[in-house]
Amino acid sequence: MKAVSFIRNAFLLSLLTSTLAFAEGTKVAYVHLERAINEVDDGVKAKGDLQKEMDQKKIKLEKMHKDLQSLAESVEKQSAVMSQEARQAKAKEYQKKATEFQQEYAATEQEFMKRKNEVMAPIVQKMQALVGAMRTEGKYDAIGDRGAMIDVKPELDLTNELIRRYNSAHGKGVKTSKK
Repeated sequence: MKAVSFIRNAFLLSLLTSTLAFAEGTKVAYVHLERAINEVDDGVKAKGDLQKEMDQKKIKLEKMHKDLQSLAESVEKQSAVMSQEARQAKAKEYQKKATEFQQEYAATEQEFMKRKNEVMAPIVQKMQALVGAMRTEGKYDAIGDRGAMIDVKPELDLTNELIRRYNSAHGKGVKTSKK
C-alpha cells in the first residue's frame, strides 16, 4: 500500500514539476525534509530523547527474549527425561511466552512510532511555516520535498537554508553539514 502511494505521489509530483518546469518563468526548489528534521537542534534533541525511551523498552524486550531462549534451552536439555505431559506443558509455556514477547515487541514498535510522530509533528509544522516564508521571499512557485522527487538539480536544494532558519528561529543555531 505504501509503495503504491509513494509511486502515485512521485508520479503526480513529477508531473506537477515537469508541467511547472515547462511554464515560462516558473521557479521551483526543494528541501530534504527528513534530513532537515534530523539536523535541526530540536530534531537532534527529540531523537536523543526518543532513543533514551526506546533504550528502556529495549532492555525489557531483551530480558523477555533471554528468558524465552533459556526456556527453550531448558526444554531441549530436559526433554529426554521428561514425560509427555511435562513436555507438552513446557511447550505450552514456551508458546505463551513467545506470544507475549511478540505482542510486547509489536506494542513497543507501535508506541515508538506514535511517540515519534507526536514529538516530530511540532517540528514539521514549524518547518512548513518556514518553507512557506522561503517560497514567498524567494518568489518560488513551488517548493517540494526531496524525498518525493526522483532526480533534481542540487542547486535547487534549500535544505541548508531551512535548517539555518529553523535553528535561528527555534534552536541554538548549531552548524549543519553540507550534503
